[in-house]
Amino acid sequence: MVETGIYSASFTIVNTASFSSSFFDIWHSGAMVYMTGNFQPLWLTASQRDQYNEFTVNVDNLKQIYDPTEEYRFKVTVRKRDYKTHFGVIKSASLEMDREYIEKLYYSIINNETGEVIVPFGTGSVPYTQCGYDANGNFFNLAMNSFVPGFAYRMLFLIDINKYDKKVVDNNFVFRIA
Repeated sequence: MVETGIYSASFTIVNTASFSSSFFDIWHSGAMVYMTGNFQPLWLTASQRDQYNEFTVNVDNLKQIYDPTEEYRFKVTVRKRDYKTHFGVIKSASLEMDREYIEKLYYSIINNETGEVIVPFGTGSVPYTQCGYDANGNFFNLAMNSFVPGFAYRMLFLIDINKYDKKVVDNNFVFRIA
């Protein structure tokens, strides 16, 4: 502790075989976790290759306004960027796009006006914001009574392919509670 309310930490990044521009921190003492978060360094010196730029994320059924009594299932589609629809032979054509099923896809909700994190990414030992997936893609359920009516909220997504490479996706998915 530097002074009341200000803490300092030092760290070393051990694995240089893989590089990410975002880092995730876990503040803990033994098994007790006090806070998790993420940060981006101000200055990057290593060459970067963002393998997640090949994916695009969309919330297929996002509405602009939700009733505070609703519980809603959000359908999240992850696709390879620059996906091209291929037409079949002679009489058949499919406009259905192939979906990627991301096992470790997490959501976070922030207040769009204040930037306050309302629902942080639950990536710890209890993955409470991990999206499920089925034949139609990824999804998650959200009870709207957790949010203050009148405010706008924004969804962020975290793609976690392995423990060293994570990508936060902010495509400005905004909704309001009536």
